[in-house]
Amino acid sequence: MILILECCGVHSSSDTYSGFDRYAYSYLFCCKNAHGSRMNSGSHYNSYSSNLDVFGGCGGYKTDTCSDTILFKTRMFFGWFLAIVLLQLFLENIGLIFVNKEYSQIRPSDVHENSSPRDTIKESHSMTIMFRTAFDGIKSFFISYWKRSKFSIVQFILLGISAVCNIGTLGLAIHIRYDSVFGNSDIQTLLSKFRIADHTFTRALNIFSIVVVTFSSTSIAVIIFAGVTMVSPKWKRILLFIGVGLWSIVTVANIVQIGLWGKFKACADTELEDLISTELINNTYTYRYSHASGYHYSETSLSWNTLFVKGECCGVGINTTNSFTTSNWYRYHRDSTSQRIPVQCCNSQTVVYPYANQYDTDCTNNLLDGFYHTQGCDTVIVNRLDLYSLLFFILMGTNVLTEIGMIAITIHNAVSLTKEENAVRVRYRSDEDNVELNEKMGKTTPKSVQR
Repeated sequence: MILILECCGVHSSSDTYSGFDRYAYSYLFCCKNAHGSRMNSGSHYNSYSSNLDVFGGCGGYKTDTCSDTILFKTRMFFGWFLAIVLLQLFLENIGLIFVNKEYSQIRPSDVHENSSPRDTIKESHSMTIMFRTAFDGIKSFFISYWKRSKFSIVQFILLGISAVCNIGTLGLAIHIRYDSVFGNSDIQTLLSKFRIADHTFTRALNIFSIVVVTFSSTSIAVIIFAGVTMVSPKWKRILLFIGVGLWSIVTVANIVQIGLWGKFKACADTELEDLISTELINNTYTYRYSHASGYHYSETSLSWNTLFVKGECCGVGINTTNSFTTSNWYRYHRDSTSQRIPVQCCNSQTVVYPYANQYDTDCTNNLLDGFYHTQGCDTVIVNRLDLYSLLFFILMGTNVLTEIGMIAITIHNAVSLTKEENAVRVRYRSDEDNVELNEKMGKTTPKSVQR
């Protein structure tokens, strides 16, 4: 609680460490520089030398008490809850007022034409009539568009497919940022060491997420604009041509996204496994500690430990259990000479810390089947990247095809509308000429005037 909430004490921030020995382990948790990865020192802990010294010392004590922090968070979440509920109630009441007003203007004319006064009283109090009227209006809207042009119903279908694809890519990009491996802050130190296509692996994932979220949101806005254009009675031709431009920009941006990510993915397929294997096998200093994490190279060791647990993997390469033999952990920091893999590789481990003094000899020493993760971490990362990339290419490819279809249909509608307007102008001018000619000849007829 002290680490996660970044607080100390109950009535006073000094409650946690006052009255204790200055070198007692408890006071370290109140340091501003305290972190779970640095506090769990395990069997290597020395009460007279804080492992925070490696990270610049304590850095001062936290001043917020845990009681105040908990109360503040409770009030904050409760305040947001009330604000959202009140806003929802307000909008629902506004919606009900407008619906009733609209219904009161539409319904009386229908009732007087088709119903008796007694039926009018009954139907005026029936909510089902209101929903039936709304449904009939929506139904007539679609039927009228279908009768007018079958391209319109195709346009609705394409808009729906595009909306689903963009929402899917938006969710995919957000999910990557919070993925248990790619989005884990403790693994970033390790992933940032892998450089692919002039970008570190972490930076490439961040750019990918930001770009996809930006253009997926833009595409959803363009979809809404296209829907407004379809039902708008004014400036329809101008809106259609604007829509063509917007769809073209979004389509080109999505094609560029596919190309750039495809290039990065191709490089990652050929380089990533070798980079991960080299980092653990050939770099003897990259992984040193499975228990202690308050010493030199602790951040990299923490990244590997977190990857073992969150990625459910162990080591690298085909023979994962032997990939640790060149590391400093295997040479100097094992619990015993019988230990062959870190305890984080065991299926029994679900959290990275605290993991001090946790042993599973059937897993770490005996390597019994079913007790440890058999997949290498290089395979897990590559497979995870392949899965996200496959979903991205499917959604984005479908989205590009629907956007091209929307461009074609929007151009068709704009051209058709222009031809209709030109035909109306020709007929109008022809009618005016006929009227003027008849007036000059003194033969103005009601038929020509009516026309």
